[in-house]
This record gives sequence, structure tokens and C-alpha cells, in this order.
Amino acid sequence: MKKLYDVVIIRSLATVMVVAFHAYGMMYWGKFPDMTEKYNDLYFGINQFVLNFRMPLFVFISGFLFSYLEREKGKYPTFIGLLKNKFKRLIIPYLVFATIYMLTTGMDFSFKILLSGWLAHLWFITTLFWCFIFTRLSSFVPYSHTPHFKIVLLGISFIALFINLPKLGLLGIQYFQEWFFWFYLGYTISPYREQLYSYLSKRKIWLLVFATVYCAELLYTLRFAESEEERGYLMHFAHLAIVLLIWYIINWAIRHSTKTWYENAIFRELNRTSYGIYVLHYWIQTMLLSSSVIQLLNIETLATKHVYIFPFLFFLFSLAASYIGTKMLLKTRVGRFLIG
Repeated sequence: MKKLYDVVIIRSLATVMVVAFHAYGMMYWGKFPDMTEKYNDLYFGINQFVLNFRMPLFVFISGFLFSYLEREKGKYPTFIGLLKNKFKRLIIPYLVFATIYMLTTGMDFSFKILLSGWLAHLWFITTLFWCFIFTRLSSFVPYSHTPHFKIVLLGISFIALFINLPKLGLLGIQYFQEWFFWFYLGYTISPYREQLYSYLSKRKIWLLVFATVYCAELLYTLRFAESEEERGYLMHFAHLAIVLLIWYIINWAIRHSTKTWYENAIFRELNRTSYGIYVLHYWIQTMLLSSSVIQLLNIETLATKHVYIFPFLFFLFSLAASYIGTKMLLKTRVGRFLIG
């Protein structure tokens, strides 16, 4: 494939899943106290076992694209150039939008919280920054471009998913080890994407299907487990199978399709505006379900009477509002600097 249609589609899918996860999550996160238990019964399982792989998928495709741009397009030729670019593209927008979030959602402004890099959904931006930086730093290690080194680093970073490391609390680096594996997985797979696709095509894909179904069944069994840690361990294995399965299925569909459905304008638009949608959606959802708006529009009555329709419409509206807000921001110089 000359164009990375799989990247466009997967990033679009992950973007929609993120908005849906938070929209449905807000239904049982205390916004409607009288309905918390009802909504928890309806949507907790969907969020935790259907939409919960959204961020591994998002981080995976970010690493995949980074490798492609670096190796095949010659982008980011120097470490300093990469550092400057990602600081401008990630850290500065984080500081701006985190400040706006604190000032508009009733939080007390705190430099400690701001600099921690772990504010609401914006943690992803700072964590992604460190994924870029540490991936490039790893390239300075001798033999770093050999398959053996990559496999070892993947193994170490996967083990790190199960370890609670000391938290430094600086611009998201404290949670870097929880996400580096997914980024580096995409980064490692990208140069070998044809070989991996060919390997999985030789009926090895059924191993991924089996692993996904098996892990999903176990996750369902453990949904009420007392140990959150135990469920989290299993979830890493399930996410690994699901991420690879989705990547393969989308590539298979693109290669075997007689129509160019993958060139659909919806995918292109969601991909182009994914950064802005991600940044804006949770803030918009929080504002829409603020106590004053709930009372003014009598939203609690709607949420009580329409337990299926209301969350779905809330998801669609917040997605549309995030998209429109992104488009409006991109018409301004400041907006293009922040999310362009």
C-alpha cells in the first residue's frame, strides 16, 4: 500500500472509541447519582471489555506512524529536531489546554497538577511525548536496529506493564512505562508490516482470534473480581491480541476489497481532526454535564427516562461538537499551532 490507509482507519476508530468511552463512562461516574447503579449495570461492561483497548490501539498506531515517517520519509533526522517538534506539538498544547480545563471546570488552579502531566484525559499528550523521546534515545544504543534488540526491548517494556515503578510526577513521565510497550510495538512492527501480514495470513491469524476470545471470556469472568490488579494483568494480554487482530483485519479488508471504501472522506476527516477531537471531547462532555447545565436543561430527567437513547445521543453530540470545535480552531493561527 502506497498510503497508510490502515493508520487512517485505525486512528479514526480509536478516536471514536475514546469519545464513546468517556461519554458512556460519565453515565456511571456520579453525574446522575440516582442512576449510577443502573448505568453501571448497563455500560460498565461495555466500557471495560469492549472499548477498553482504545488507548493501546491509539498509542500503537502512533508508534507505527512515527517509524514510517522516520524511516521512509526521512522526518525527524536529528534528536534535537525531534525534541523541539514534539515539545511544540505536545507539551505546549498540553500546558495550554490543561490550564483552560482547570480554569473552566471548577478546579482550583494548581501548578503541581499542571506540571504532573496527568490531568483528566490530557495525560495521553504528555505520555506520548516521552514515548517519542525514549524511542529515539533507544536508537543510540549499539545494535538498536537489529531484530534481537527490538525483541528484547519489547519484552522488557511488556514486563514493565506489570510493575509499579516510582512516580516522578513530571509532565507525565511517571506513567511512561505503562504505555511505552504499545508505542514501541507499533514502532517495531512498521518496518516489517508486510512480513507480519504475510505470517498472520498463513492461518496464524486464528491464534490471535483464539487468544482474543479466550482473554475476553476470562475478562468477563473476572469483571467482579476483588483484585483490580489481577484483572489488569490479564487485560494486557487481551489488549495485545486485540490490537494485532484489528491491525490485521483492517489490512486484510483493504487488500481484498474491490471498492475503495478506505478512501472515504469520513476516515480522512476523523484522522485529520483526531488530535483536536481528543483534546476537546472530554472538556466538552464535562461542560455539558456540569451541575448548572444539568439543572438548566433538566438533563437528569432525560437520563432517567431514556437510559439507552440519552447516552448514545450524548456520545454523538459530543463527537460532533468536538469535530466542529476542532474545525473552528484550525481556522485560526493559534489553533493551527496548537492542534494543526
